[in-house]
Amino acid sequence: MTLHEWPRHALIGVVLAGWMAFSAVPVTAAPQAATPPPVSVVKTDALMNALKAGNYTAAEALFDERMKAAVPVDQLRGTWEGLVMALGPLVSWTFEAPIPVQSMEQRLGSLRFEHGEAKAMVVIDPKTGLVAGFLIRPPSPPALGHAAY
Repeated sequence: MTLHEWPRHALIGVVLAGWMAFSAVPVTAAPQAATPPPVSVVKTDALMNALKAGNYTAAEALFDERMKAAVPVDQLRGTWEGLVMALGPLVSWTFEAPIPVQSMEQRLGSLRFEHGEAKAMVVIDPKTGLVAGFLIRPPSPPALGHAAY
């Protein structure tokens, strides 16, 4: 049997079935390597994880020499533990995308504790990957209103 002897509708059916089978196979692009996050994102998370775990030595290891001199590990421990005593354990944190400031990357964020929140700023030197600045601002006390009499 030659191609000319097949009924026309049978040939269309075979072509249509072949096209449907071919189009049903998903076509995917070659997998692309994931872009690694900026060093400031990685270091901010490492710092927060170390503080949450109470590993002040690991947190201090992320500091550059100026930060280590300005905030020795005992001062870091005292400050953090005071914050935890006031607000409870650190539950989670969110930081904005890094902002270039001079030659550094600055990240502003919120730290959520069991009983409150605090604001934080982490400054990372992208050349060294070390923390060049770290600031925690505890929440402001509630404004006192007029007594309801």
